[in-house]
Amino acid sequence: MTALPASAALLPIDLQRAIDDPRWATHGPRNNPQAEANIAALLAAWRATGRPVVHIRHDSQEPDSPYRPTGPGHAFKPEAQPLPGERVVAKTTNSAFIGTGLAAWLAARGITTLVVA
Repeated sequence: MTALPASAALLPIDLQRAIDDPRWATHGPRNNPQAEANIAALLAAWRATGRPVVHIRHDSQEPDSPYRPTGPGHAFKPEAQPLPGERVVAKTTNSAFIGTGLAAWLAARGITTLVVA
């Protein structure tokens, strides 16, 4: 990670319990069953550098979505829990840059390099 600028930010996206909802099984098996372990390792390494982490959380407005804020799938996965001081951006669309202020927050801090997971 030393090749990245100190101002780079990590954006873990939609790492919520909804990933485990049984409804997704109808689409076939997950293509990366080690994703959570890999994300946990990435978060640990990233946090050790002191670079910013911005967690993106999906707040679905669909009544039957496992990502809806009132459901158990809305919570972050244990491996991807935000730490105190880490920003959490809630999105209701397919992009964390629509209606969230994320772009302005990044620009205000001079963050132009993003690592997306």
